[in-house]
Amino acid sequence: NRMGQTKVYASKDKKVFNPEEQFQKFIEEIKNNSPVVKLPKLPKRNRKCFFIQVPDLHFGKLGRLSEVGEVYNMEIATQRFMQAIDVFCEDAKRYKPEKILVNLGGDILNTDNGKTTTNGAPQDEVSSIADTQRNAVWLIIGGAKELAKYAPVEIIIIPGNHDEIRSWFLGHAIEMYFWND
Repeated sequence: NRMGQTKVYASKDKKVFNPEEQFQKFIEEIKNNSPVVKLPKLPKRNRKCFFIQVPDLHFGKLGRLSEVGEVYNMEIATQRFMQAIDVFCEDAKRYKPEKILVNLGGDILNTDNGKTTTNGAPQDEVSSIADTQRNAVWLIIGGAKELAKYAPVEIIIIPGNHDEIRSWFLGHAIEMYFWND
């Protein structure tokens, strides 16, 4: 690490992986896909605010039945997340909240570096760190867009003991997507 630049040799042919460069490319990808959204004027309501909590998603976790007692992977995490969003949308349709607060906290992602938790506990990861990060960002953006059909959405991300650093980047990537809101 020299002058703030990190280089990681990721293969036998000494191909250089630069995390800062990859993160900047990812942020640009998100910003370039950020839609310009005009929020509709909503009628005054009964001052209801939904508080939705989606804890411990552990996106990227690889769970084997023989090792942890259940099968778990990104597809299952995606299904569970979207099922929860569907339930919240049904409730929002019925109760018509003025605002929806979404707390994504406590281990949205399963690892902080693709191999271990923030404190170093080994974890099995389904895919590469970039793949799980990218899929988690787009999953949360999709969920937020569904909820936004019913009321303005605010996302609160609280880092967990598995993903303290990556959840911070996750929050910034999501913020960049909604930059034009």
